[in-house]
Amino acid sequence: MSEKYHYPAFIDEIVTYGNFNGNGIVFDLYGGDGTYGEVLLEKFPQLEYFHFDIDQKAIDTASKRLERFGKRVHIKKQSCMHLDKRILDEGLSEIGCAIYDPGLRLEYVTNPERGFSVKLTGPLDGRFDQTQAQTIGQVVNNAPVEELIAILKIIEVPFPKRIAIRIAEVRKENEISTTGELASIVSKAVPFKAKRKRVPPEILVMLALRIHVNDELNTLRVAVEKGFEALKKSGRLLTISYHSGEARIYKRFARLIDERYADDENKRLKVITRKALKPTDEAIRMNPLIRSAQFRVYEKLF
Repeated sequence: MSEKYHYPAFIDEIVTYGNFNGNGIVFDLYGGDGTYGEVLLEKFPQLEYFHFDIDQKAIDTASKRLERFGKRVHIKKQSCMHLDKRILDEGLSEIGCAIYDPGLRLEYVTNPERGFSVKLTGPLDGRFDQTQAQTIGQVVNNAPVEELIAILKIIEVPFPKRIAIRIAEVRKENEISTTGELASIVSKAVPFKAKRKRVPPEILVMLALRIHVNDELNTLRVAVEKGFEALKKSGRLLTISYHSGEARIYKRFARLIDERYADDENKRLKVITRKALKPTDEAIRMNPLIRSAQFRVYEKLF
């Protein structure tokens, strides 16, 4: 295989919990390179697979990868925020399963030109959709200090004020243009004890900026709400989170309609995984990017 793909997070669990024998229509809301699609389409011959992504490179890769499955595959460059429109456009009334894996494509952390990694110096880009105007570089070089602080607090970056002030001081002299420059600025802005954390502050800063530029949390929140409404009775949401911001979105949504806590008229959801599942050591060895991942499953009661 000429293309290099990452090992899919929780693929065995998705096969087990997806109830695909009874759910013929699957929406992969962060379809990426079509990794889940390939596995599911091979394993479940009756499945129809609908792929969402806003990265044209991902669309092209998935289209080539899955073309052998013919009319069972439906790929479109579209944000998962608009899944309700997709349902109308495709002439569907409901779906059996929705998969949410907002993790990074392998290219984002191996190709420095995409501007996602502080370990590989590249331009401060960080956009999933490269037709989008705003980049991480534009935010870093133009956002007011108070806005930078608020962005860094999205995922509780340590010492956000110190980092934001230092960024503002440096950009007065010269534009900050690369991920390496930003990493160096952050490293110098925080005390030594912060650098000894399991996740270095420069990685957290890039994560917060990426989340902001791509409006990731709002996109996920809307997609979860719309995905649940689109499910048929007994349909399932298969969700993966990589940080606390994503996990909170799933848990807060579920709690409002959880059969254990909601009023009788709102008992619309059953939590299938009472405790979030974590990747196995073997899965982490195959794909270190999923080390922090958690897997949760929710079923629609009505």
